[in-house]
Amino acid sequence: MGIIFNGSVKVERILPSGKTITLDTLGCGASFGEALVFADLNHYPATIQALEFVEVLYLSKTDIIHFCRESDLFLTNFSQLLSNRLLMLNEKVRSLSFTTVRQRVVNYLLEEYRRQKSPQLFLQPSRRAMADFLGIPRPSLSRELAHLQADGLIKFRDRDVFLLSIENLEQVLLK
Repeated sequence: MGIIFNGSVKVERILPSGKTITLDTLGCGASFGEALVFADLNHYPATIQALEFVEVLYLSKTDIIHFCRESDLFLTNFSQLLSNRLLMLNEKVRSLSFTTVRQRVVNYLLEEYRRQKSPQLFLQPSRRAMADFLGIPRPSLSRELAHLQADGLIKFRDRDVFLLSIENLEQVLLK
């Protein structure tokens, strides 16, 4: 398991076709590889690419077992980290299961609505990062946001999006 002390990395999955899917971008304080600590798999199933100068502390399975035994706080935080990562990956699989670009984009917006607890959203990632997360080309994302606005479902400007009808957006996922 690696913990980033300085810099940032991109976690990618390279498919046999050569297509690359960005799974996450991680910065200072983030970790990677925690799922491998107790897994039967002995290699990381993704590629970690430094986006700048990076300093990483690596912890072995032995280290993690020791810290879990010695510190309830470490055990709690490690368990929470694994749980949160599992939920994020489940959401990614759910998002990729939608067959249309529209459904993927709408699902993303509705998840942000639930997370931000407001129909007025500030989308943290860039369009490029959002498109990578959704597994679609960036121009397709921009085009679909424009279509959703033309259809009266959202209003957007830069990274601010206002959801005009949650109910109508939810209907998109049922089609």
